[in-house]
Amino acid sequence: MKKVRKAIYALSADPITFGHLNIVDRMLKTFDFVLVGIGINPDKHYLFTIEEREKLTKYVLKKKYGDRVEVKSYTGLLTDFAYENQIKAIVRGARNTVDFDFEKMLVDINQGLRLNLDTYILIADQALSHISSSTVKELQKHQANNILDYVPLTVKQALEMKISGQFLIGVTGGIGCGKSYVTRKLLERGKADPECAHLFHSIDMDELGRHILKDSTQNIHLEIRQQIAKAIGRDILVDSKIDIAKLLVHLFDSPRSTVIRKKFEEIMEEPMTHLLRKSLRDLRGIVLINSALFVESNICGLVNNNILFIECTERTRLARLRKGRRYTKEQIENRLLAQLSPDEKLKAINKQIEEHSCGRLIKFTNKKNNDNEIIELYNYLWNLCTNAEFL
Repeated sequence: MKKVRKAIYALSADPITFGHLNIVDRMLKTFDFVLVGIGINPDKHYLFTIEEREKLTKYVLKKKYGDRVEVKSYTGLLTDFAYENQIKAIVRGARNTVDFDFEKMLVDINQGLRLNLDTYILIADQALSHISSSTVKELQKHQANNILDYVPLTVKQALEMKISGQFLIGVTGGIGCGKSYVTRKLLERGKADPECAHLFHSIDMDELGRHILKDSTQNIHLEIRQQIAKAIGRDILVDSKIDIAKLLVHLFDSPRSTVIRKKFEEIMEEPMTHLLRKSLRDLRGIVLINSALFVESNICGLVNNNILFIECTERTRLARLRKGRRYTKEQIENRLLAQLSPDEKLKAINKQIEEHSCGRLIKFTNKKNNDNEIIELYNYLWNLCTNAEFL
């Protein structure tokens, strides 16, 4: 019978990062089984409790590695933990020479205990050597937009809840479904609730866009407008502001609208991301982020795949577009063609949730005289946020 090769990988996992996952990946090329030991140092301050660190690490590793990896927490000496689990090999990761010297010191100490333990030091993958748990926490403090380069989506959500006190929910749906209306009603309900009047917020991506295109006087936004005018047409720039009506004609009703939209989105991506980060910075509680293009722009990860999807009948949608926005039949067709259908959006959202094992799809049918349904939705979202445990 083949002997199972086992090893321990010890870490604090506060929280687990892609750097840690890389070490486990490489260990499993040599060892059949890896026991991930999460240490408890009473002299060290942790962001997450040991129960939270263990639960989050188990969730991430179970999805990726199945039964080849087990997670346990331990106190005291790592050597004692290895002895109790009858494992003779310990693997440690090192990102730089400082880490290496520290790990070498631990190897010398372990050898002095004469427990016949072998310690292997794996040098971090060069592409991941800048990743650490402390760096991730610092990035979250400043609402950095590249945190998904460092941690899985479930960990990102946990960091947002722990550090920023935020639970993000994307509000989306087909054009004309009433996203803004439902969001406004939810905010009104939140303000009327004394328990959480200060814990229910909304950010409208269209409003952020209008700020950049029209209202802002910052030099960076004035420069963005010049770039857009140069790329799309000088006729849309009036008194240093973008004429939204003329812009929409170029984006949707021009023979080159597909190419123009792509260029426009490329120019707007960075300023929109920057403004969103600033908008999120001081908010606490539930934050609804309203955008029609979560799926098309591939930004469901922004809200950790937590999506409130607003639906209504096709007849109602078309009536709103004709009467409320005064679009012609051709303009309506052009705008509908520029977005995925509601069914396509739903399919894509469910796929993201399944792939990342993170997120929740909440469907809401928007119809007349729906105050009771809005209250039920509000209560559901509030309970979802207050009872969330990262996963």
